[in-house]
Amino acid sequence: MGYSSSHIFGTAAVVLAACFTTATHAAIDVTVNTQKGVMKISPYLYGRNIDKISDGTAETDSTEEAFISQMLEAGVHFLRANNGNNATRYNWRHKMTVHPDWYNNVYSHDWANTAQKVLDKMPGIDAMYAFQLTGWAASSTEYNFGDWNWKQEHGSYPSQTFDLAGGGEVSEDGKTLIKAGDASLYNMEWPADSTVAIIPHWKDELKFDMSRFKYWSMDNEMEIWRGTHSDLDLPVTGDFLVERYIDVAKKARAAWGGQEGPRRLGRHQAHRPGGRKRMVLVLRVLVQQTG
Repeated sequence: MGYSSSHIFGTAAVVLAACFTTATHAAIDVTVNTQKGVMKISPYLYGRNIDKISDGTAETDSTEEAFISQMLEAGVHFLRANNGNNATRYNWRHKMTVHPDWYNNVYSHDWANTAQKVLDKMPGIDAMYAFQLTGWAASSTEYNFGDWNWKQEHGSYPSQTFDLAGGGEVSEDGKTLIKAGDASLYNMEWPADSTVAIIPHWKDELKFDMSRFKYWSMDNEMEIWRGTHSDLDLPVTGDFLVERYIDVAKKARAAWGGQEGPRRLGRHQAHRPGGRKRMVLVLRVLVQQTG
């Protein structure tokens, strides 16, 4: 007896539907034995950003105290305290930095405040700050873009990555940069000697226990400075980055004194087409050679 193709396909569809219906309603039990395969992991593998600790004051509030208690209870041994992009132009002398993710506005910051809180309230926890490698640091808060006034007048903020500090101009809808600000108004030259001078300042003047701050980030995401710090006319080439890295690394070790200088960590890969792996290898060798 023959069957039409429509009959065959219809029967197949019913069978498939029945299979899917059965699979959908089938119960699946999963059991996990949390006591098997347990391995001890070094506590030094774990760290956290220090974002909950304010560098604006030496006193701690209830939110900070709760964060500190949480870190101690969790057994955290390491905190990244340099605030990412905001570390690149930190001026420890003027206690301020450029905020490249917020119009390049310059706001007050004092890393010594968070460092003191780490020393006083976080036994067993070390913190990592950063050296600046661009050659520039914040110099003034007088040329900030009036973000709050803009929002009151327009109902929202313009694009936050526009270079508006220093007299920049933006379209009424906040979507087009008309004129970039003058970076020379809120930046000053900041050579290697200036950035590493934070070491003797903390060690000799503030009397900090520098064994708690022996790891320092070599700036932050150097390979993408053209995007994150577009207001600076930086030649972000392999040669430029390596020269800055070596200069700061050597002077940091000299400023530290003794046989063992600070350990340099961070995102220091210099990217160039066809040469990324080689450049990373060169920098890793330089780290070993400079301490």
